[in-house]
Amino acid sequence: MIKSSFYNFYFTFTIFSYLFGIKPLYFLWAFYSFIIVLIELTDNENNFKFKFSFVKFSIFLFVPIAFLNLRYDSDIILQIGINIISFITMSVMSQNKKINLLFIFRWNLYFAFIFLFAALYYVGFSDFPYTLPFENIFIGSSSNGVTTVVLILNFAYQVLLLNRNKKTDNFASLLTILISLAGYGRGAIIASIVQFLGGLFINTNKVGIYKKISFFLFVLSMIIYNYESIEEFVISKTKIGGGIEDLERQKILNDYTNISFIEALFGRTYEDTVIDKYNNGNAHNSMIRIHHLYGIFGVIYFLYWSFRILIYKNNRDKTFKAILFLGSSFFLRIFTEILFFGTIMDVIFFSLINDKLKNDD
Repeated sequence: MIKSSFYNFYFTFTIFSYLFGIKPLYFLWAFYSFIIVLIELTDNENNFKFKFSFVKFSIFLFVPIAFLNLRYDSDIILQIGINIISFITMSVMSQNKKINLLFIFRWNLYFAFIFLFAALYYVGFSDFPYTLPFENIFIGSSSNGVTTVVLILNFAYQVLLLNRNKKTDNFASLLTILISLAGYGRGAIIASIVQFLGGLFINTNKVGIYKKISFFLFVLSMIIYNYESIEEFVISKTKIGGGIEDLERQKILNDYTNISFIEALFGRTYEDTVIDKYNNGNAHNSMIRIHHLYGIFGVIYFLYWSFRILIYKNNRDKTFKAILFLGSSFFLRIFTEILFFGTIMDVIFFSLINDKLKNDD
């Protein structure tokens, strides 16, 4: 029980450390990771069977290419370290069959809901959206950071729930939509709605076609009946009213992808790009960040495992729906925010990979 709580709090600490973004917390997180690895490796009850091919390939990918890129960005060494610590910790922790990863993610997600809704009640909406509630909760973290973390937590939770129980938690996805709305988002709102709709479709395998059509027509009629109110809310209370396209992020993508063949293979510097000039080195795009660190090899690695964690044995229908809805919501956020590879949120990605490897045996 004590060990389970200790591990559960590790994920909670990771999430809140990421939101605060204070480097001393990252060092505490690294020490926490070391303690977990030490506990597991010295536990005589554990019978480890590491996926050595996966471990070797991952380390081989991370270290040589990233160190090659140190020639233009010394801060990469910190990001490599975070990647490797996350990878090793999750590889070791996942071997303990007593750890209930589904419970851990459910607990952390609902704890985040309780904390954020309590904070929203305390801060209030008197000047929304000119003053954003989530901007005042975490020093140094934007509303985007808060909503994105909740989205990724919900994504991981839904993936594990689907893998275990062949269904999703629509209530959690609905709460994620509310958090995204409170965060005055655009991509987060769209992604959370996609997650919710995906859950509805995934959970309706046993529902007759007429009930599905009836439900769809009911929802459509409610939207049409309340169209003016919905339109006014979207325009005044969300960023969607300003259009779906984000011009600043498009500039970053266009500027970074203007590269040579060698840079395409091994990654390129941010120097002389809008990322360095106007965004303080923040690419606002996990795929750009991964390519910057590990080149095309890192991008392929990330995409491969992202799709693998959404594939289920002997259930093609569930697999298709999971990739279509949960996958699209996941990629929508990683293309617009820095989430993985070089951040401590890597523990979520690697925990899903190791859970997939363990359950595919």
